[in-house]
Amino acid sequence: MKWIAILLLTVSVAVKAETELAFQLCSSYIQQSEVGALSEEGRWPAYIKLTELGTSSFGEYTAANVGNKIRLIVDGQEFTRAVIVVPVNTGNIWGQFDTKEEAMRWQDVLTGGLSADPCGPSSN
Repeated sequence: MKWIAILLLTVSVAVKAETELAFQLCSSYIQQSEVGALSEEGRWPAYIKLTELGTSSFGEYTAANVGNKIRLIVDGQEFTRAVIVVPVNTGNIWGQFDTKEEAMRWQDVLTGGLSADPCGPSSN
């Protein structure tokens, strides 16, 4: 019986360690977005410039989560995921995509009238 309890504790700790954090972008957090030129790595970047409110919120969130992997969610879809190495206080975010069409689809999502909620840290 002791072994079952130890096994359950071990599994719950392992599952918790693999949980990724998420941060949701909404209309009040996005000031501007654009698709960049094809990179040397053969990928298409989509850039997001955050508003002052978005910059502040995302900066605080990344400062509190240095070393953790986070997912950046836009309109219920994963825009990008990354391990936070340093706080992101500039208000500039970008994702890379395999095709120009995929980057342009994100541009359409980002400029297409996002909802006001949810916004900020998420429990996903």
